[in-house]
Amino acid sequence: MVRFRFLEESCDYKHKKAELVLVFRMKEQIYCIHARNCKKVIEKPEIIDMPAIEKNVIGGMDFNGDIIKIVDFNQLIGGVESEWTEDSKVIIIKRKSGFIGWRVDDVVNTENIFPEDVKTIESPSEGEFLICLDGLVYLKNNIKAVLVNI
Repeated sequence: MVRFRFLEESCDYKHKKAELVLVFRMKEQIYCIHARNCKKVIEKPEIIDMPAIEKNVIGGMDFNGDIIKIVDFNQLIGGVESEWTEDSKVIIIKRKSGFIGWRVDDVVNTENIFPEDVKTIESPSEGEFLICLDGLVYLKNNIKAVLVNI
């Protein structure tokens, strides 16, 4: 299991409010999500087959005694189904309706971002796995990432 510290969801830095994000990769694109929405990162989950599931759902897994859906993040945002690799991980996301897992190609790190630095973008979203692409933000080393919101 990969462990990231989500001790502080935000902090003050030079009189600006910074927010902690979890940075992950899907295909060649870098994404980030607010750490406050992330419960856990799991390296090699045991996936349970689920009958009659939606096309984005690749199965389920036991999380704290409940079976939660695992979705392919690449399909969720409109891409094609991705393959499991050595680096693939599942990010457990906390939502109002419970938990869901996103399979991603890799989890990179955590970073602080400033909300005023996020450049808004248009975001189509649909279905049960409603997500929003909040905008673009530049991380350390001038890496551009898409900020995802649930």
